[in-house]
Amino acid sequence: MGRNVQHTLALLSEELAEANITALQETMKQKVYGQHLAEKVVLDVLKGHIENPNPAKALALSFHGTTGIGKTYVSRIIAESLFKNGMSSKHVHVFSTRLHFLHESKLPEYKNQLQHWISSTISTCGWQMFIFDETDEMPPGLIDVLKPFLDYFPEIDGVDYRKSIYIFLSNSGGREISQRTLQQLEDDKKREDITLKEMDGLLKEMAFNEPGGLRQTFLPLERSHVLKCIQDDLRSKRFNLDTINNDKLINQIADELVYRPKDKNVFSETGCKRVPEKVDVIMNERKRSYGKY
Repeated sequence: MGRNVQHTLALLSEELAEANITALQETMKQKVYGQHLAEKVVLDVLKGHIENPNPAKALALSFHGTTGIGKTYVSRIIAESLFKNGMSSKHVHVFSTRLHFLHESKLPEYKNQLQHWISSTISTCGWQMFIFDETDEMPPGLIDVLKPFLDYFPEIDGVDYRKSIYIFLSNSGGREISQRTLQQLEDDKKREDITLKEMDGLLKEMAFNEPGGLRQTFLPLERSHVLKCIQDDLRSKRFNLDTINNDKLINQIADELVYRPKDKNVFSETGCKRVPEKVDVIMNERKRSYGKY
């Protein structure tokens, strides 16, 4: 680990783990499927931010794409790589639009609460991570309250906000991203040849306004990626894959998911999000029918 990382981490509270970018890289490579853009860019920007003892501004990442493709999953991996207690860390804060910001009529109240929460939290320790889920469903104008915290100010009222990390999760752009990916496949080109530049251009054309962030595209998951998710879930539930017909079982579970476009069945409509419940259903059916898994 470089001197800058050691110096930076020495400033952190005991709650924080030793930031392990190498472990993050390995986890994303082994557990995140079909997201070559996210894998590279997320690692690069996190490494740059963590290794800099005096970053110019807070790090903001905006993850776009349809449901179930890994946006929340990658956020969790980041938290677990940076903080000893992962998502349970007192330095990791999750805001759900449907839970915390449901009523548009309460916008002024939400703004005051959010501003106070971030100010008071960062004033105790600059290294904080904030995850905002379903930002595309937020009351219009709420996200604007974050802009001062994401700008290039060394301090605001004596508090340095530049070490914090913000992750915005959004379903916006999912259809356009899927259409672009489908076109790539129909042109007989690899999805891995899709560049960050062209997808970033696509999102900018759609005028997304998440503040000060790096827009990161998450591509829709194909059946081949879903099969890997199913295999991972089976293993996590301690099913012995050596004693069952792997390919037949995994494909049987994959068949329970819905794919789109309907005439092509290329992408999983819910990504890997519904895989755990489908695994439970199929495996319990097998046990009832055969008396074993």
